[in-house]
Amino acid sequence: MKNWFKGLAALGLWLTVAGHLALGQTYRNGQNNSPEKSDLYDTQKRMVVYTARFPESKALLTSFLKQYAVRINKKEETTEYLEVDFTVAPEHLGKLDSLSTLLGWLESNSMTTVDKSARLARTTYDLEDEQIRMDSLQAAVRKANQSPEALATLEKGIARTEATLRTLRRELRSIGNRDSLALVSIKLHDEISVPTTSGKISFVNMPGVEYGFLFIENPKPGISAKTYQSYAIKYMFTRGKSYFTVGVLKEVNTGVTNPEPEKNDSTRYGEMFAFGFGQDFYPKHFGRGKRKFFNLYTGYQLGLAILTQKDEEDSRAMPTANLSMGLELIKTKHILLDNKVSYFLPLHDLNRNLRGIMYNASFNFVF
Repeated sequence: MKNWFKGLAALGLWLTVAGHLALGQTYRNGQNNSPEKSDLYDTQKRMVVYTARFPESKALLTSFLKQYAVRINKKEETTEYLEVDFTVAPEHLGKLDSLSTLLGWLESNSMTTVDKSARLARTTYDLEDEQIRMDSLQAAVRKANQSPEALATLEKGIARTEATLRTLRRELRSIGNRDSLALVSIKLHDEISVPTTSGKISFVNMPGVEYGFLFIENPKPGISAKTYQSYAIKYMFTRGKSYFTVGVLKEVNTGVTNPEPEKNDSTRYGEMFAFGFGQDFYPKHFGRGKRKFFNLYTGYQLGLAILTQKDEEDSRAMPTANLSMGLELIKTKHILLDNKVSYFLPLHDLNRNLRGIMYNASFNFVF
């Protein structure tokens, strides 16, 4: 019976140690699945900047790093871009925002702040629990009449618990050190070699109307009038801006520009039904279209015009191209008032007598 009680006590001791070891292994497995090193920072900031003066901007950023960076974790540099990950004191993040305006055009600027107090408390509790296990195992070793097998099991448990305690203490020191710093990632791109957009197309639904006036450069009797007025529907579908137009150009018969005798020219192309596709582009150094007033841009438009003679049923089609320069007068999230001057260029044998300067004014709104 006495041997039976000894065996039962040894089994209980073995189960206790095995439980301690299993808990330690569970904790270590949790450590293997722990977040990336960057997740240990309370504050993380990511910036993407484009510049037309890459050498100068790179020098400014390098000077900032020498003065304020605590540690540079990663630095990748080519002739076209510079990417740096570094740590900095949180009080210097404001200086970094001011620096970004000098570097160039800020495409994106995001910052996240996380409260690590729960993680710190959990690690502290785990450390206390492991210390209690260590005290229990050491007390068991000091007991008399332990078999060699039981002592070996206890010593293994003590070794594993010591390793877990060291890991927890290192983590507490790591959290304490890194919580006081901010992790910053900056990507500085040369605009000449890298597109100035993120590659994502931002679609919009902005219908509108457009009025135009075309001044023919070399009008010829029997072919063209001196001036045409245009009325069109202009549908803008990206913030780029990309758009479609459908409308008509009609000759102007009255006034000084078209004297009365020209009214009787029945062979003249007095009407053009036109539709086209166009895109506008904002310059790098004049606000990039982000201002609410007076955004300068250039653009093009490709289309097809169907010509109709004044009193005849005959009609013919010709492709057209326009190169333009414009100024957005008012631009908000909901409306756009725009005007531009372009050169109307028929890609046709009637090119000489139908090309000219064209003025357009348009109004679009978010639907």
